[in-house]
Amino acid sequence: LGIGLTATMWSITWGGILRGLPFDQAERIIHLERTRPSHDIDSYGVPVSDYVAWREQQTSFEDLAAFSEGTVNLSGSEGRPERYEGGVVTAATFPLLRMTPLLGRNFTEEEVRPGGAAVIIIGWDIWQNRFGADPAIIGKTIRANGVSREVIGVMPRGFLFPTNASLWLPRIVDPLALPWGQGDQLEVMGRLRDGVTMQQARREFEAIAARLAQDHPKENEGVSPILHAFTEEYVGREPTIMLWTMMAAVFVVFLIACSNV
Repeated sequence: LGIGLTATMWSITWGGILRGLPFDQAERIIHLERTRPSHDIDSYGVPVSDYVAWREQQTSFEDLAAFSEGTVNLSGSEGRPERYEGGVVTAATFPLLRMTPLLGRNFTEEEVRPGGAAVIIIGWDIWQNRFGADPAIIGKTIRANGVSREVIGVMPRGFLFPTNASLWLPRIVDPLALPWGQGDQLEVMGRLRDGVTMQQARREFEAIAARLAQDHPKENEGVSPILHAFTEEYVGREPTIMLWTMMAAVFVVFLIACSNV
């Protein structure tokens, strides 16, 4: 019982905290968001205007990508309508994760701009179960949320970024579509350049935030960037403490079992 509890709890702790993301040099993938203590906001997303400004002015990261999540309905002649968890991502997302499609290609910068082509990337499970692993799936047209989209890629088995996505749509980025600071709040991530530390990146983004506050005081005054490891954003401080507490508790049970033996 002691061995079983300890092994099970260690597996959970390893998978949830210690292993990290299943990507190349995952420790250099950083999540970025904002805080505004003057408005009692501890954490919130990044509007398109700020994301574009961050991306243009920063040098600490190889690039910045933005993404969000939502459900996507697939319909058409290939089967009954089905709803899937989907990701809406910019073109830099998969390259920053060092992920390439199993078939086809990634999104391009042109496809995430206004007027870009209607395209979609599907996951391995959808390709297998809905399309029968059709090797000629690339180039076919399917309907997603009522829009006809060309399939340009199939991601490898087990790829579910951001959390449990089964397919991906391009995130259209148009900073001129809405006034500064308005619109959807995006999740932002980046990959630190070689030789750049987290502290250096924080200092650079604090300087960028100060410039944006001068240019747009109403929307950005008092706004500060938050940078932390990607896994910290999706695991959080409280679950981390809880997991380590449970790990310690079952380890005590294991020691008692050893003592009894």
